[in-house]
Amino acid sequence: MPGGLVPPGRGAEPSRSTTPSGPIVQEAAGRAAPNRTYQDLLTSPSDESLFEHYAASRIAIVSVDGPARLIGDLGIHLSAQPSPDGRYLLVSTSHRPFSYVVPVGRFPQRIEIWDLDGRLVKRVTDRPLIEEMSIAFDASVPGPRDATWRMDAPATVVWTEALDDGDPTRTAERRDRLVSLDAPFAGQPRSLLDADYRINDIVWAGDALALVSEGWWKTRRARMWAIAPATAATKPRLVFDLSSEDRYTDPGRFVTVPGPLGTPVLLTTRDRKFAYLAGDGASPEGDRPFLDRIELATGKTTRLWRSQAPYYESVVTVLDADGRQVITRRESATEAPNYFLRDLRSGRSTPLTEFKDPAPQFAGITRELIKYKRADGVELSATLYLPAGYDRARG
Repeated sequence: MPGGLVPPGRGAEPSRSTTPSGPIVQEAAGRAAPNRTYQDLLTSPSDESLFEHYAASRIAIVSVDGPARLIGDLGIHLSAQPSPDGRYLLVSTSHRPFSYVVPVGRFPQRIEIWDLDGRLVKRVTDRPLIEEMSIAFDASVPGPRDATWRMDAPATVVWTEALDDGDPTRTAERRDRLVSLDAPFAGQPRSLLDADYRINDIVWAGDALALVSEGWWKTRRARMWAIAPATAATKPRLVFDLSSEDRYTDPGRFVTVPGPLGTPVLLTTRDRKFAYLAGDGASPEGDRPFLDRIELATGKTTRLWRSQAPYYESVVTVLDADGRQVITRRESATEAPNYFLRDLRSGRSTPLTEFKDPAPQFAGITRELIKYKRADGVELSATLYLPAGYDRARG
């Protein structure tokens, strides 16, 4: 999260216009309000009007045979996610008042659930403008954030809330809470997990299993928990606890496949005891991608396959629940990337594509690092590229 700071001591809520044609108002709250610097911010009432005009949109439902139907009102819609069962939309909309010191992600934002006629079913939150916020990397916005659908359920919305108001400098026993709310979205949301760090990803598998990732930038810690979304009494179980900077021990990413509702869910074996991890395989010899099978109850992994030199080959998808066949993408220094069907039991691979080198004129080029001294004595280095078949004896 790169960025600098504004001069210390500047008051809160500076340089914001309250109406498109009104004056620019400078306010000072008498306390320091450090903020990051950003490019291309709004700077005037004219900018506000232009932004509101060009960023506005209507949401449309398009049938498979072509006709489109507009729903809802015109607005600055940031996202619109259909529920897995196709009955609802999760809509995020930005609105006034705008700011001249923070980007659109910090403008006021409504998160709502609509039906397919654009009618409001549930308002998850209407977050106010956020011009004051901790500049620490582990900071987050207060209130509901990262709202999305539970991918293995027909219509269950889930979101995260900061238990420390998004301020990582504040002492707190837990930092984030994951909650869910089932259709028809009445009553109170149900707590799924209270996390020590910031929740950043979820892989859904079913009522008995979801994998929740959390991390804390300051300590570089990353953890994953196995929870039972349908059973609040089930104690979360730690799956991984590692350093986010240690690529050599990175266990990889859990393999997902389209589920019964067409949305990505965790691929497990038929007995639901094992899942699969695909990783980059960082090593002293370079990246050597791999595929592991993991026992969900114990976290024990078994290596099923690993890319071998001189190829760089990575798993694109696993084709069956037993992990027997996969599709990989393979390339080398002399071969263009192509896709293969690989049988992990027999080791046999079958080419699926025959893509040619898109730039054959560069084939055979070699490179080497050269070092030399400039006329003033400064030591320099450069990468030298030589054409194919270059004869060094010719100079």
